[in-house]
Amino acid sequence: MRLGSPHGDGRGGAGGATPTIARVAFAGSQQGALARRLRTLGVPLGADGAAPLLVVDGASAAQEPALAARAAATLQAGGTVLLAVGAGVDAAAAALLPPA
Repeated sequence: MRLGSPHGDGRGGAGGATPTIARVAFAGSQQGALARRLRTLGVPLGADGAAPLLVVDGASAAQEPALAARAAATLQAGGTVLLAVGAGVDAAAAALLPPA
């Protein structure tokens, strides 16, 4: 089964839809497991600049000095911030979460 197709036929999105995000911003280690996996899957990652989607590696977000401002700018522009967490979340990533 290919990722992105509910039919398992490699068509891409539902009904073979064309991807609509040409670039995904990434915050965290470019050499980390998450960045490597996303690139392997064909996600068009960029380290800087604006994009409609910001993926934050929760384990290495501290490497992004202006993470909170970058996340706020993405949301202000109508984009989405995806906080990816796995084995651990560093303090910079935890600061993006709402209070409990």
